[in-house]
Amino acid sequence: MPNSSIIEGENGLKYVIRTKTNGNKKVLVKILKKNEKYSLISTYTAEELAALGVDAEKSEKISEHDSILLYPNEK
Repeated sequence: MPNSSIIEGENGLKYVIRTKTNGNKKVLVKILKKNEKYSLISTYTAEELAALGVDAEKSEKISEHDSILLYPNEK
């Protein structure tokens, strides 16, 4: 994932914006490895989300073929 696609929330957690026909959704991601241009990301398990205080039932997931905004911070 390009680092330009990853945004940091006010709680310090990392998100990407997934685009679909029914609208954009913030998806929480875990950064496994990172260099100056790219990050290897994964999703959190239900247990990890609970430890972060996030409701796993309401949390969006990301999959391999999702469309992600490249520059979500630009307007």
